[in-house]
Amino acid sequence: MNSSPPVNPISSKYTPLGWLLLFAALLAYALPWLIGSGGSLSPGAYDLAEWVSLHPAARYGQPPLLPSFLLRFSLACLALIFAVAPLHIPRRVRGLGILLFTIALLPPFEFFTIYRDDPNYQQQFSLALVTLIGGGIGLSRFTDRWRLPLTALLTGMAVLTSIAGFSQSYILFQELNIRFHLGAGVVIFVLANVGVCIGIVGILLQRINHKKG
Repeated sequence: MNSSPPVNPISSKYTPLGWLLLFAALLAYALPWLIGSGGSLSPGAYDLAEWVSLHPAARYGQPPLLPSFLLRFSLACLALIFAVAPLHIPRRVRGLGILLFTIALLPPFEFFTIYRDDPNYQQQFSLALVTLIGGGIGLSRFTDRWRLPLTALLTGMAVLTSIAGFSQSYILFQELNIRFHLGAGVVIFVLANVGVCIGIVGILLQRINHKKG
């Protein structure tokens, strides 16, 4: 007798779109979030977090390096979404993805040798550790029944932290008197995560209605 659970037709039809939206969000994270005059300064979210970490107002703010944390935490949320989203991805593939996300969030090698007290590097290492541990928990079977609400929660957090991080970075860049305008990266990142969140909420509502019926 086949004991494997049947594929849920309500959630399975969202899988191709979910794949596309997650890929779009990941691509958007690397696309320019700010575009300077002449395109000479066009950082993506990761580079923008590094640029902002050098600004005295962010580095010595309360809490310190908050804009950088928010921008980097958006990527950590994306990694955890990859771990828990109900997209019928093999666990081995998810595990490899979590490792790649973790490596991407790690600080430079100098952190492990001579700059262990650098707050910017400490932040990167902490987020990488959270991604690795959180991804491991997300891959476990203990989270199977919570995958839908966890995905909705994480996509919401990705949207909020990316907008907040970008807004604070935008203000700091204005203080540098550099002419720039909004890049497509932040817009696509937010819309892709909103799309995933709407799809997941739609699945949850359909399941509730299905149970009531």
